[in-house]
Amino acid sequence: TFNSSLFERKGVPPKFSNWAPFMCQRDMCPNSGTAGASKVCYDHCISITFATDSPPPLYLCIECANEIHREHPNQMFYDILHPMQQTSVTCENKNCRSTDKSVVSICFSPECATFNGNHPIRYCEQCNA
Repeated sequence: TFNSSLFERKGVPPKFSNWAPFMCQRDMCPNSGTAGASKVCYDHCISITFATDSPPPLYLCIECANEIHREHPNQMFYDILHPMQQTSVTCENKNCRSTDKSVVSICFSPECATFNGNHPIRYCEQCNA
């Protein structure tokens, strides 16, 4: 169980800094430098072809991944699990009805992350059941 009292000061939990999200690495990305990556490709041929200065894995925004997939339908693109934005001490389930919303687990599976913008999600005991 996550002991939130270790971090709480005056009832306001602190925010811990996080890693910067991956950005699209495609050389000809239409969103050049502003698009966050949502897919990753581990194939070195794709990496060499579409991002000459980036070794595998190649991180791509959804637009670039879809465009490359149309040209190379046999290539596999995987969802990215983004870093956690902040450490919450309360349940992040939007439909949580628990009276004790203290976090007891963090779900890193892609199935959980899709409900939270591809970020790991924290659950209370009731939501984790």
